[in-house]
Amino acid sequence: MDAERELLARAGYEIVACDVENAPDLRAGVQFAASSWNFASGRRVRDLLDREQPDVAHIHNTWFAGSPSVIGAIGRAGVPSIMTLHNYRLTCIAATLSRDGRPCDLCVHGSGWNGVRHRCYRDDLASSAIALAGTNSTRATALRHVSTFAVLTEFAREVYVEAGFDPERLIVLPNFTEDPGPRNLPAEKSETVLFIGRLSPEKGIDRFLDAWEKSGTGLRLLVIGEGPLGAVLRRRHPDISFTGHLQPDEVRQLLLEARCLALPSTSYEGQSLVLLEAMAAGVPIIASDWPPIAETLSSSAAMLIDAHDVDAWVSAIRRVATDDGLISSASRASRDRWAGRHSPRAGLERLRDAYKSIVERAHG
Repeated sequence: MDAERELLARAGYEIVACDVENAPDLRAGVQFAASSWNFASGRRVRDLLDREQPDVAHIHNTWFAGSPSVIGAIGRAGVPSIMTLHNYRLTCIAATLSRDGRPCDLCVHGSGWNGVRHRCYRDDLASSAIALAGTNSTRATALRHVSTFAVLTEFAREVYVEAGFDPERLIVLPNFTEDPGPRNLPAEKSETVLFIGRLSPEKGIDRFLDAWEKSGTGLRLLVIGEGPLGAVLRRRHPDISFTGHLQPDEVRQLLLEARCLALPSTSYEGQSLVLLEAMAAGVPIIASDWPPIAETLSSSAAMLIDAHDVDAWVSAIRRVATDDGLISSASRASRDRWAGRHSPRAGLERLRDAYKSIVERAHG
């Protein structure tokens, strides 16, 4: 969202921001309880629309403090709108299409009460029921008022079509990321592999570290990020470097010096910005072979592996360590894929086309 704002502002668009944030304290419970319709958020957006009279509204995320009241206010004001569905929230209360470390589409093809039954939101029955009520209200309000829904991949579009969304109202708007500049070191000269992400089960970090230890390559692995598995993994793998959270500029510099990025997710990703940043930096990828990841990458930029096959990950890590030719060609392919599809120029063209189409359709 921030990247799109900056991109549009540089291109000469006048941007009016409206951020409704989830409270960091006890007020969050009140906001969550009101996730089906937060009147205060709706009034705030209505007042902003009356004052600014925008040509188009771009909705990114209303969960949960914004609530569908925000969408309703935009619709009643007659403002043409586009809503980016960054994840699968409107058909899965967990937003990830995963359960117990595996993909799950029960709620796509069936009732959302499956998510309540399996306690898919915060592993709590009551919270899951509230989340379902909020999600159902958001979905109904959005289907009534939103002009166009944008998803990040063709896979996500297929999911939402299967969930009952009108395919004519769904467009694919992939993410983009800025150019980090030239590499500090050719990928094939580097001995550093990166994992960047939350240290949690759905990211596959525990299984990947087991494969790394078995591979015995001598490469250096940097694990960047924090999460609930952090303490356990540090004890289990004392010879691996865990950096914790790093600033974006630090991460970019590491990408420009990396041999490879590992993305061993055990569930569907929306469209990982880390993945796009690695591509922009010309970093080869080894990743789980989920459809959204495969769609984002070019076949020559990555090795795609069964997320749950530890031996296949061991083989991939060993090949990364020994095949300099593969790393060199994959580095170029990764950068080329970013330039053609995920650069700011490509992102701006897609946004302009989307806004133009929405406004023209609204005004006949």
